[in-house]
Amino acid sequence: MNLELRHLRAVCAIAETGSVTKAASTLGLAQPALTAQLQRIERALGGPLFERDRRGARPTALGELVLARARVLLPAMQGLQDEAARLAGAGPRPPGTASAG
Repeated sequence: MNLELRHLRAVCAIAETGSVTKAASTLGLAQPALTAQLQRIERALGGPLFERDRRGARPTALGELVLARARVLLPAMQGLQDEAARLAGAGPRPPGTASAG
């Protein structure tokens, strides 16, 4: 399995909320679906990303590594998409500017 941006968003959401259940709600997913997705991500990366218990989810050392990279990659990809949209003419225009045509 190749990691996708949605996988990195899911890992960040779990870390930010401290809970798979809360992260699932934030992402608009069912908790079992996010749990299954996390398990696939963990298998792909070779180990657990979170220690999970009744108090919530805390990143493991591997999870911290993934989070550190995700927190760089996600904003960079959003910046790329925004810039590409502007250059292609499909992005939002600054207020007060007219569209060509």
